[in-house]
Amino acid sequence: MGKTTAKDPGSVLLSFIRDFGINPSRLGAAVKLSQSTIRQITLNKMKISVPVALRLAKCFGNSAEFWIETQLNYELENASKDPELKAELKEIQKIKKPDGVSKKASPKAEVKTRGTKKTGPAKPAKKAKPAARRAVSRRGRPKK
Repeated sequence: MGKTTAKDPGSVLLSFIRDFGINPSRLGAAVKLSQSTIRQITLNKMKISVPVALRLAKCFGNSAEFWIETQLNYELENASKDPELKAELKEIQKIKKPDGVSKKASPKAEVKTRGTKKTGPAKPAKKAKPAARRAVSRRGRPKK
């Protein structure tokens, strides 16, 4: 199985810019971002955030997930090559589940519903009646 190399988001964006025959300035105007922001992304000095991914997806007719996955795959590949992180990951041990622990749903996960097929339609909850208010004078004493 060959090792795949994630393309950096900047080069992917540049290829889209070239394929569509536009420049970063025109793309920036189309997606309501500055030319500088587009240039920073193409140079991989700025990440593709979710709002930017949504804008690029709308502009190029693809999905925001494509742009987010491109960014994520690039970051994961770079992180996996980091020697300091590799050393830290070697020291982390996997936590094992103790024997006898079952996968029971927590009591909070169980939700009782009103109006199942057996009991009939759900009844609306009764509204609490507001408490009767006694007339109070400006001094805070009950009126007689």
